[in-house]
Amino acid sequence: MTHPPRAALPPDALLLELMRGYRQSFALYTVVRLGIADLLAEEPLSAAALASAAGCHARSLARLLRALASSGVFSETAPGVFAHSPLSRHLRRDHPQTRVPSIEFLGAPYTLQSWAALGHGIQTGRSAFEHAHGMGKWQYNQLHPEDGATFDQVMAGARPARIAALVRRYDFARSSLVVDVGGGRGQLLGAVLGRHPALTGVLYDLPAVVSDAPALLAAAGVAARCKVEAGSFFERVPQGDTYLLSDILHDWPDEQCLAILRACRAAVSPGGRVLVVEHLLVPGATSPQVAWLDLQMLVEFGEGRQRSSDELSELFEATGFRLAETIRGDVDIVVAEPC
Repeated sequence: MTHPPRAALPPDALLLELMRGYRQSFALYTVVRLGIADLLAEEPLSAAALASAAGCHARSLARLLRALASSGVFSETAPGVFAHSPLSRHLRRDHPQTRVPSIEFLGAPYTLQSWAALGHGIQTGRSAFEHAHGMGKWQYNQLHPEDGATFDQVMAGARPARIAALVRRYDFARSSLVVDVGGGRGQLLGAVLGRHPALTGVLYDLPAVVSDAPALLAAAGVAARCKVEAGSFFERVPQGDTYLLSDILHDWPDEQCLAILRACRAAVSPGGRVLVVEHLLVPGATSPQVAWLDLQMLVEFGEGRQRSSDELSELFEATGFRLAETIRGDVDIVVAEPC
């Protein structure tokens, strides 16, 4: 059965589809947790065969797969027999562009409980996540290592886009020592140093985060040119001439952003730069992707948010920087220089 595209639906039907969106999230989460896409190879299989391999109820699995197939996820080639579709291949864990970590994160009960508290966030401006779970997101991840590891995988999956944007569109000719502030395990900095053999770098993040970084940097072939330091970016950052802040500021309210930028201003070499790598709000023309990401920041962090270039410029001016350049793309790069 062919369904009309969403843009072609009348308003009432489109609203109904939007209202029902949570059902697809739950369905995708369930099929990923069962590993159905991993069990399905090139040849179609019956729901009974898949259910036997996955250890679940055959008729119920057929109903789940039929519903997903109606949305283009999997293909029902004969009654009760299913094959891969272009969408379902991304549900395989071994696919180079797998969406499994994102689905496991966005569809997890603890994430959905946070979104169920969205009304609290709208009424108070505070974190819906903290309201739902009694603690902040970072503390929750530490106390629930399986969920924390899934979130880390989601962030690692986002790195390729940032890496490609940065190494393709930013010229590091003026740089010699690059400091990746809150740089995780070093994927981004490792790629930058790998692309520019004359650069040296410092990876800076909390002790528990950077503990695995040396192995990753060694695998990237840049360990000899990259120092790993642990600490809090609210208190200090290492000295350097180029600072990377990739998806850092959007986690925090203005007060904490100012503390991070002041730490960078105190350490930056004369003529240095700060690169803020984030998705920018564009007043009146923000893309759906960025608008929903901004709402995600409200749910998770309360006052954390995506910002416009003008809002970032105000933060720069308050901390001794000025906005020097904005490089727009799939991921935006906002460049600040010391005043």
